[in-house]
Amino acid sequence: MPEDLGRLEAPPVLSLPGPGTPVQVAYHWLFFEAALAIPGDDRAFRFPEAIWQRLRPSRYFARALDPETLRPLRVWTWEKP
Repeated sequence: MPEDLGRLEAPPVLSLPGPGTPVQVAYHWLFFEAALAIPGDDRAFRFPEAIWQRLRPSRYFARALDPETLRPLRVWTWEKP
């Protein structure tokens, strides 16, 4: 079950299980046509403001993946108005 972050006016900061954890972001909960980001040594994923501004109003889903198995470790959802 995804952790619902609610309705967000600003980009979320997602707490990751470890540094370099891949993050997928998608419109659909099954992650069809998902974007992938691989943060550096941070334990958090932050949307760049420029990317956030380009996202259309919608519900979004994100998940942190195990770097070796690609198994989902954490899942979030939010609505961008």
